[in-house]
Amino acid sequence: MLKKYNGRKHPLNYNTIYEMLVMTILAARDSDRRINEKALELFKLVPNMTSLSQAKAEDILPLVIPQKDWGNVGMGLSFLGREICRPQKPKCEECLMNKICRYYLGGVLAKD
Repeated sequence: MLKKYNGRKHPLNYNTIYEMLVMTILAARDSDRRINEKALELFKLVPNMTSLSQAKAEDILPLVIPQKDWGNVGMGLSFLGREICRPQKPKCEECLMNKICRYYLGGVLAKD
C-alpha cells in the first residue's frame, strides 16, 4: 500500500495526525470537499483529542450533519431507540450504530 500510494496528495487537508484521523472518519460519511470545508470550523471547536472527548454533541452536530437533515436524524434516532436500543434487552447485534456505540463496544453486554 505504501509503495503504491507514496507521494500522492491526500484529498483531505489536514495538519496533524489527530486532524487526519477525525477527517478520515467523517469522510466515510460525507464528501472530501465538504469535510475540508467544515474542518477549520470543527478544529477551532475541538482542536485536540482531549477537547473532542469533552465536547457536547450539540456543538459538533451542526458541523458534521447538514441542517436540512437534522429532523431526519432526530426522527431516525427516536425510532432507533424505540425499536432497537431498548432499556431492557437492547437488540445490539442488529443495531446500525453498534460499530460506534460505547455501550456495545464497551463490553457492557459481556458483563450481564
